[in-house]
Amino acid sequence: MGWEHARDRAQGLAEADQLITSEDSWEFVGVRGILATILWYLGEGDEGSAEGPHVPLGRLLWELDQGAEHIRGQVSGLLGDEIGQGTDIDPDTVDMSDPCIATWVWLTKTWPSDGPWDGKTRGVARGLTDPALTVLISWAAGAACKALDFERGALKRGKPVRVTGGEYEGRIGAIAASMWALDDVGKTVNDGPPMAYEVQVRDQAALRGWVQVRLLVDEFRLTEPDEIVEVLGLPTRHENVWRGCEAWGAELMRLHQHLYPDKWLTIEDPEGHGPVIAALIAAGLYDTARTNGLDEPDDGSQLHKTPMMPLLDDFFGAPHSWSKVVGLLSRVEVPGTSLGAEVINALKIAPDLEGFAGQQRLVVETTGRVLLDLLSYHARVPEGVTWAEMAAGQVQLRLFHLARPVGEAQQERRRVDRAAALNAALGDDEF
Repeated sequence: MGWEHARDRAQGLAEADQLITSEDSWEFVGVRGILATILWYLGEGDEGSAEGPHVPLGRLLWELDQGAEHIRGQVSGLLGDEIGQGTDIDPDTVDMSDPCIATWVWLTKTWPSDGPWDGKTRGVARGLTDPALTVLISWAAGAACKALDFERGALKRGKPVRVTGGEYEGRIGAIAASMWALDDVGKTVNDGPPMAYEVQVRDQAALRGWVQVRLLVDEFRLTEPDEIVEVLGLPTRHENVWRGCEAWGAELMRLHQHLYPDKWLTIEDPEGHGPVIAALIAAGLYDTARTNGLDEPDDGSQLHKTPMMPLLDDFFGAPHSWSKVVGLLSRVEVPGTSLGAEVINALKIAPDLEGFAGQQRLVVETTGRVLLDLLSYHARVPEGVTWAEMAAGQVQLRLFHLARPVGEAQQERRRVDRAAALNAALGDDEF
């Protein structure tokens, strides 16, 4: 039969799924061997076979779902029970020049719990002595499933969704895996795309902060672009609109510091300027949100939809047109006694805003550069949208287009903080 055809196709399927794709990887060789064996006995490359010459992926996945004993039975039908049902087959008793038999001997041998593993690296279930056929069959199924997902246009893993029915209705989640319906009569899976998916749904009460549930395709929907804020777990509700603007202003300032640390080194007093820049951005957000009716409800839950070009227009032209900054500060009446409110109120009573000089002038100019850098190079807008279209207002650039880089910067800060805490706990001499 077409062993070479089967092995070549199995090689491609395994390479598309495995992180390590070399003969030095125990997992890769095992997954490829399992896939090749099934494709071989199903007639891959054989024009006269029932499934060949190109075995459907649905049939391959069905075979894998039947388990290792089923595969042994199929091999027994072609090579005999002594080989098909054997474990730790003596190579001297079989024709090892036959690549199919040699692969099967390798797949059905047991392994020392602590190695060696035929001179290969191994990361999966290192303590198990079971044959690769048993240990890796779910990995082989994953490779077949990944290929079938691509072929049938299934949703990609990690795709954010919102649950629309059941116990977790309204929650944000992410696609974890496709769920194919098995057709035991046809020995395949359902036609078309998957009928259901495994979805990881946020649940603060759960140990890991999420639960994995199975949802039919009519029990969830893909998230809208402006829902990225919730997808990333960024705060969506605040004490009031102003405090929400302060929070976003601080995040955008920290994002710029994260992305452009060298630019902040040129500022004479970066620690002092940071809160002022954050407060000015917050004031711009507050003014624009109110102008566009995004200050209702008062919890700031609509702030992520705030258009950003008006802010850039307010601040980027500031060195030449201070009237925009004067107008902005005169319009903004911020509530409370937060640091941001104190900064804005202090600027409002500056003796001569039109004559800003020195550090005061620099901080407003820097605010404009911060916004320009972030919006020009880091806003995640739909593919194909140009800066000219956004500047002309043909495509509205909104705050949520900066949510992903903000979330990524937060994750990086947490990683650095954890590393620093570990370093402190172990002591510098440990590194």
